[in-house]
Amino acid sequence: MNTDAIIRKNKRTVLIVEDELINQQLLGFILQGQYNVLYAGNGQEAMDILHEGTHQISMILLDINMPVMDGISFLKLAAKDEMIHPIPIIVLTGDKDVELETIRLGAMDFIMKPYDMPDIILARVQRIIEFVEDRQIIRDVEHDPLTGLYNRNFFFEYGNRMLKSAHGQSYDMLAVDIDRFRIANEMYGKAFGDQVLCAVADGIRSALNGR
Repeated sequence: MNTDAIIRKNKRTVLIVEDELINQQLLGFILQGQYNVLYAGNGQEAMDILHEGTHQISMILLDINMPVMDGISFLKLAAKDEMIHPIPIIVLTGDKDVELETIRLGAMDFIMKPYDMPDIILARVQRIIEFVEDRQIIRDVEHDPLTGLYNRNFFFEYGNRMLKSAHGQSYDMLAVDIDRFRIANEMYGKAFGDQVLCAVADGIRSALNGR
């Protein structure tokens, strides 16, 4: 693999969803030095690309006024789609009146047309990608990868911080210790033990959600 191919492979990928070819080209020219760039001409094409799962998309730049499926319709579907929902979306628009609606639907920022400030565009894309990735790293550190519950260290650290700032408020906190769990692993194997832990975690979540 040559150097250029390695660089392309390590770049994050941005999906530009824009029906006007000239706008696609302008945004692509601005971004291509730092990112791999994919293009879709409308929301439906973007959905198809995302559901193919061929590319790991780090950012979606989404136009609002498009044929077939517009940006508002895309945002509504994306909010309910487990595959697309975690991907940050920046809305491309020349209409400030749509800002509030798109924020409520999940957009994280805006790039106003025309695209005459390339440094601002690059800075916004980079800032949001880094923010989302940092948030995911923090979440991964906070949670046990098997059960999805807070891990022991984070639980006690977070609990102490809450209690110090409680100011007379009371909180319910639950820490669970399974007695003699090691025996289950030794008798039935680690895979069975993992199933038990997941079942316990699901039971805790179910009980709390049903309160």
